[in-house]
Amino acid sequence: MRSTLLLATVLLFVPPPVQAQEWSPAEQEIVDFTANCWDMWQQAEREQYFSQCWHEDITFWWSGWLMPVGMSWIRQNAQFFFGRGGGSTPILDFQAHSVNVFGDAAVLTYQLLGADVVKDGAPIWWGTGRTDFLVRENGAWKVVAVHQHAAPQNPYGN
Repeated sequence: MRSTLLLATVLLFVPPPVQAQEWSPAEQEIVDFTANCWDMWQQAEREQYFSQCWHEDITFWWSGWLMPVGMSWIRQNAQFFFGRGGGSTPILDFQAHSVNVFGDAAVLTYQLLGADVVKDGAPIWWGTGRTDFLVRENGAWKVVAVHQHAAPQNPYGN
């Protein structure tokens, strides 16, 4: 009985699974742009990812950091962002939750689930929630700011 009550209480606070959403054409453009960027990440195409996805004046703030960082710090510490240990990211699941488009600006919230493979072949599983702020310049979308936090649990069970 006690475990049933505990389970019922926990389920009250667990968000429902994301349902397939129908996006407007403007929203779908943002979702597709971001999915393409994560494809570049997955293939470890670092320079292409930086140049095509992130604005040179980007601000990146991981929730555990005391202050945000910019592109120069990110480029110097790319190892932190790409394949801890020098490997690749063979498993990556991108799930968009909400998109708001305001002309040439947009806000996208989403979740990433993945595993980096380090040089010895051992996976490092991770999950993260993100909010990306984008602008369109000369017809191309770029991420100008990111706020990111660790997902509360690893759905892969590792």
